[in-house]
Amino acid sequence: MQSFDTRKSVMAGVITVLAFFPLLATADEIRCPQQLPLAFENFSTKVDGWEAKRIRSKHMLYAFEVRVSDQHDPKKDYASIYDDKQTSKMKSGDIVSVLTWRVDGLVNPVAVCGYTFTSVGLTRSLAGFEKCEVRLVRKRGVEPEEIVSARCF
Repeated sequence: MQSFDTRKSVMAGVITVLAFFPLLATADEIRCPQQLPLAFENFSTKVDGWEAKRIRSKHMLYAFEVRVSDQHDPKKDYASIYDDKQTSKMKSGDIVSVLTWRVDGLVNPVAVCGYTFTSVGLTRSLAGFEKCEVRLVRKRGVEPEEIVSARCF
């Protein structure tokens, strides 16, 4: 019969493995967060007649780019155009589009996630990744499309 301490140690090990399992399962995939935490942005220039105030707003994912280095001038970079676009119409009338970039042959590819109401974006090297995929949904009668997910794998 196992002692209480042994069972407790085994259970702690199982809980630890389960807690980190999602991180292990997604090690070969990265995703743009759907929302950035609220943060105060400093406004260093005064605008005549105006006062800068903090406005509480959500910084939601609204843009995704794959940027690549110029082959002749590594200090320059450009947005890469997606390689494939698949579009389908749902029964609800919503239109779903999937954009795919093949990044494994690009020069220094970098993912760029853009967010609403901020000039802050997230960037990450795509070295070692094969593809990036963005899913967009255009709700029936609503413009513009909304990014549902942006991931690279």
